[in-house]
Amino acid sequence: MAGLTLTFKGHVNVYLSNSSHSTDSEVYFKFEKDLGEDCSSVVTQPENEAAYPFYFRLPEDGLAHSFIGEQGKVEYVLEAVLHRPKWKRDEKVEKVVQVTFPLDLSLIPEASLPVDCEELDKFGCFCCISGSFFMSVRVPKGVFSPGERIPFEVVVNNASRKRFTHISAEIQQDVKYTANYMDQTTYTYYSKTKREKGLDAGESDTWFGEINVPYQLPPTKLQCSMIDVQYYLRIVANPVGCLEKWWSFPLVKCPIVIGNVPQ
Repeated sequence: MAGLTLTFKGHVNVYLSNSSHSTDSEVYFKFEKDLGEDCSSVVTQPENEAAYPFYFRLPEDGLAHSFIGEQGKVEYVLEAVLHRPKWKRDEKVEKVVQVTFPLDLSLIPEASLPVDCEELDKFGCFCCISGSFFMSVRVPKGVFSPGERIPFEVVVNNASRKRFTHISAEIQQDVKYTANYMDQTTYTYYSKTKREKGLDAGESDTWFGEINVPYQLPPTKLQCSMIDVQYYLRIVANPVGCLEKWWSFPLVKCPIVIGNVPQ
């Protein structure tokens, strides 16, 4: 062995797939350690193996939460290169390290306040207006942590001639990627649940439901200048008829914050 080099790098890469095809990147840090040919800290292992203890101290500020998405990623990579004599090829191994940014929900001022959202839709096919549909959503608080359940209350008033087959609820994740002043947003949906009971024309009803926050979700915002994450509780009323082809479904989106340090 001619030497052993360790490199620890944190960076963000964004690569937009829209018409701009813009790319951008930022390096948070890059640390290197050369353990040399003979390392005094080597720990002998059985079967002719050796272990080299090491550590890197992360910067206290300016780091984003680890994230891998459709148009970019925040990644922290540890690389070890075993340098061989000239007649042999060097050996390299990489390991991705998960870095978490603590988002303390107890420090958010509006954490304990309820979230109220509503929407009034008038819809129909072409010139035939079939009335209005009102839907309001209340969430008892606006912040949650992975694994927690989100309780909600949905009040609907169907003052139209349409019948609705069911109402669904899900968590919507909006990820906005920015590269060279161009941006692109992707939408992902989690934990969908629905109320199978239909809603006839002229009928009103209330739905008390719950939805689970998946454990794998990263926190809101990520603390990254190029990748921004936002979450919503998305409630959709699904109608019967031509509305499915020509108009968007009535929906309400309530903004919520997901953090990794519970209240």
